[in-house]
Amino acid sequence: MNTTDWKSLAGPDVPSATLSSTLVVRADQDGRDIKAVLDAALDRLTATVGGQTVRNVRLTLSAEANVLEFEDIRLTKASTALFKGNAPLLNFSGTANLSIARKESGAQFSGEINLPEVLAEIPVEGLSASSGKTRLAFTFTSKDAATNASINISLSGFTGSYGEMRFSDYQIALGATADLLGTMVSIQKFGVTAQSGYTGGGSLDGTGRYDFSNGGGEFSFKTVNLNENALAPFIASALKPNKLVSVSLDVTGSGKIEKDGAAEIKTDIQVSRLVVDDPAGALPKTPLALGLSLDAGQRGGVTDLRSFLLDLGKTDKAANRLSISGKVDMSPTNATPSALAIKSDGLDLTTLYGLFAGGGSTNVATAKPAAASAADATAEPEPIQLPFRQFTADLDIARVILREVEVSGWKGKLAIKDGTVTVDPFTLSLNGAPVTAKIAANVGVPGYQYDVQFGADKIQLEPFVNSFMPDRKGQIHGTVVANGAVKGAGVSGASLAKNLSGGFDFAATNMNFKLQDVRSPLIKTLINVVVSIPNLIKNPGAQVTSLLGKLTGGSSPASGSWVDELQAAPIESIVMAADLGNGGMNLKTARIQSQAFLADARGGLKFAPVLTNSPLDIPVSIALQRRLAEKSLLMDPATPTNAVYAPLPDFVTLKGTVGDPKPDINYVTVAALGTKTLGRAGIGLGTNVVDKIGNVGAAIGNLLGGGTQATNAPAASTNKPANPIGDLLKGFGRPKN
Repeated sequence: MNTTDWKSLAGPDVPSATLSSTLVVRADQDGRDIKAVLDAALDRLTATVGGQTVRNVRLTLSAEANVLEFEDIRLTKASTALFKGNAPLLNFSGTANLSIARKESGAQFSGEINLPEVLAEIPVEGLSASSGKTRLAFTFTSKDAATNASINISLSGFTGSYGEMRFSDYQIALGATADLLGTMVSIQKFGVTAQSGYTGGGSLDGTGRYDFSNGGGEFSFKTVNLNENALAPFIASALKPNKLVSVSLDVTGSGKIEKDGAAEIKTDIQVSRLVVDDPAGALPKTPLALGLSLDAGQRGGVTDLRSFLLDLGKTDKAANRLSISGKVDMSPTNATPSALAIKSDGLDLTTLYGLFAGGGSTNVATAKPAAASAADATAEPEPIQLPFRQFTADLDIARVILREVEVSGWKGKLAIKDGTVTVDPFTLSLNGAPVTAKIAANVGVPGYQYDVQFGADKIQLEPFVNSFMPDRKGQIHGTVVANGAVKGAGVSGASLAKNLSGGFDFAATNMNFKLQDVRSPLIKTLINVVVSIPNLIKNPGAQVTSLLGKLTGGSSPASGSWVDELQAAPIESIVMAADLGNGGMNLKTARIQSQAFLADARGGLKFAPVLTNSPLDIPVSIALQRRLAEKSLLMDPATPTNAVYAPLPDFVTLKGTVGDPKPDINYVTVAALGTKTLGRAGIGLGTNVVDKIGNVGAAIGNLLGGGTQATNAPAASTNKPANPIGDLLKGFGRPKN
């Protein structure tokens, strides 16, 4: 029978197939003994399963059943199988019986799934397999009011992947046996075992019971030699590029649920033999040991955290233990104020951080984040519904060490009341530098309302850079002083323009920051302008980006001019102070200083709905170090004799947007500067200056990017003509002799 011929009756979604079937029914003893045998097959079956279309497969079904005296029903045989050609995809078989008179019933069921073949027909996102079988077995018996059931599920010889997890000849098996007597279910045994190849990976065992009539019960669990052979595939992606060498996980625990809903749990987790291999060789080869113990209870929605102790393994720098205790009310009314106390005498997180951060590798590639859409950029974050109305957390951590960063005297208090979160006080020292903050935020409204105050005095930059930006190690030095007070509602550009107020100041000094290491688009644009001054004067129409595009990609080749000194002089300080309000940010002070130049900025920006599109209007004043200004013939004679830097005429304003800053050059001012430079270069040439440069007007025109054609052109010559302008400008942009 072709099933497509029956769509008018069965509906348009009926699978396409050719059905062949045989059913034999035999009745004996006046109908008190009935036997039935069914054999069926669906050939060239095409059907949709879970959104995936299976094509041209064969499904078989066979069953034998017997009914005696209408009281004893037996399914003596039942099986089904799915084939693709001659290759089996899956098969299941089982038997069952029901005796009404004896009040007995039972069933057993088993099956096997060939993963590679099934996934080829029915792909599952993120799952692939080159080998592996899944086997299932289920047994059920019932007599009177007692029922017993057991289930076993295993995955054997699995080589493949799921997401970022990779498996090679992996085996895992789950088994459980349970009894049901009345309303009480007892789990006699629950176990999970795992291994890689022929090497055991340990097991997880548990028992328990639960009474459906009153909700009371208890359970216990433990692991036995759970090790890297079982755990490695599940944690390998979190450790990349590091590799797990060995680990042992020992867990014991128990819990209880009372009739009134109260619950308790106690557990102890110990991690030992933890060794991780890192490509950089920075992690210790000595096995690490970690531990966690928990003792908690819950009654009426209130969790009593009697003890939570995290032991990260003692080091020569810290005891490495963190404790948390207190009560948390998660009930709908939150009638009981929640409070937690978090304490530690010292934490050394360096080794643990290295396990999950690549061990300090300097060659870890990071994916570029996808650009946010305009709708995402202008949308406000949704309100946060906090799980409690009243909550306080007191933090008291004596010391935290993470690579080269050391926090000491960390004290703080977080309080929540009706959606408003406050942090006050918040104090600590970062490598000896004091840091304070005070925060109040209403997170129950879209975009949030916030009032933030902060202060930091002489924070050392180098420990942070070396610890968290290893690819920039040794590039940034110095200290930072920062203070600010910011108040607003919403974080989108439109909300910032409407509601943001306050101000901040920032000063980084003694940075020794090389120009080619700068990554900020705004600062790079400014530096490009400074270093391009000679080319701008020679060719005022040139684009800054084309003049110095190579600076941001690496060091420029030496030119033998004063520009080499300018590029070699690192940035010593960046200072900035700004007011926030009136729809934008207004710079009160902004300065970048090196031994070779000084750049002062003013103006600011206006917040756009998409923040990266916020327009800039920042006029910049540039001054060169006095000796370089003299050497380049750019110093104005009116410059005071005691001035360390010689100011240039203002000729550039940073325009564009925050995401794409562009220099706006005043080419008239640049041309005037070039004219003065030409005049200074001509001083000392005496009365022969006109003869040397030909026509002064033409020379100035050439200097400014163009020129006038001489009315009396010289006769053609077979010799290459002299370049008087080029000769005159030999002194510009090169060392004076």
